[in-house]
Amino acid sequence: MYRAISLTSRFPLVCQTFRDVRAFSSSASVYGLGSDVALKESYCHGASDKPLMGKTIGVALQETVEKFPDKDAFVYRAEGSRYTYRQLLDEVDCLAAGLTATGVRKGDRVGMWGPNSKEWILTQYACARIGAILVNVNPAYRVEETVYALRTVRQKLLH
Repeated sequence: MYRAISLTSRFPLVCQTFRDVRAFSSSASVYGLGSDVALKESYCHGASDKPLMGKTIGVALQETVEKFPDKDAFVYRAEGSRYTYRQLLDEVDCLAAGLTATGVRKGDRVGMWGPNSKEWILTQYACARIGAILVNVNPAYRVEETVYALRTVRQKLLH
């Protein structure tokens, strides 16, 4: 019913191929989204003098990488790892390519079941890059709550 996978171990070739191809392709064509994909307004502007940015999380990440490629994006002390924005984008795009290779498309739901971790950060951004919806599944749920959440959300993939 649900597929639970580890993308880094199942798709190392996809990730390497993606890294090789990314320099020569636009992100939309790599993800199979085509050039007709555009941000559509789906919000209402509240009482503020500042306008909304009008861009996706994936675009915001790309712009941040262009401005601060070698600055720290995050530090994950539990594993002693540190990611610059450039490294973060590389890992995110690799995971996004793996998600796409498993059949995840724009608008699909991807369940993330686990505590805060670097994988959660990567999955959040990877979903944003391909237009998928990240659904958090609380690891503290009891069996009945987990079953209810999985049945209600109908995610295509559980990570």
